[in-house]
Amino acid sequence: MKPKPLYVLAIVFVISFLGRIIVFAEDLNAISGEQVKTAETTLLNVDSVDPGKSCITGELAQSVAKRIDQLDRQSEAISNREIELRTYEKQIEKRINQLEAVNSAFEAKVDKVQAAQKSDIARLALIYEGMKPAQASQIIEKMDPKFAAGILASISSEQAAQIIAAMDTEKAYLVSVLIANNNIN
Repeated sequence: MKPKPLYVLAIVFVISFLGRIIVFAEDLNAISGEQVKTAETTLLNVDSVDPGKSCITGELAQSVAKRIDQLDRQSEAISNREIELRTYEKQIEKRINQLEAVNSAFEAKVDKVQAAQKSDIARLALIYEGMKPAQASQIIEKMDPKFAAGILASISSEQAAQIIAAMDTEKAYLVSVLIANNNIN
């Protein structure tokens, strides 16, 4: 199994998680901003109202001022958190790029190994193709069925048919099914 789908799934998960945090922070910032504007509007209206007709006392004004300070601190904390999240996003992006580079290098090595294996099987197939069918069948019968199917699939059809005909019927059947499945996939 190639690890690439796991990397992609991890990347999607991390990006989704970061997106949710950013949306949550923006919602908190918007709510805090609305509360500050409401409180400021109230305070501005208090200044323009006749003190004798106002029901806002000094305690209420201090309470509102404290709440505004608290909201300002929360807003600053959210801003700091957003900066921190952006830093994490950059780090994650850098790590994702590194993982993709490593994954590409790994895939290139796997492709190289597979090409070498195919080349080796092709050379081995030429050797068995040059042998008499009875001799080749005795050797191929002792091989792992998948490996034998790979070799026989690389041999010319006439020579492969003669080798399979000389093999044990059960082993010949199994190898034939494997060859057919490889051609289907």
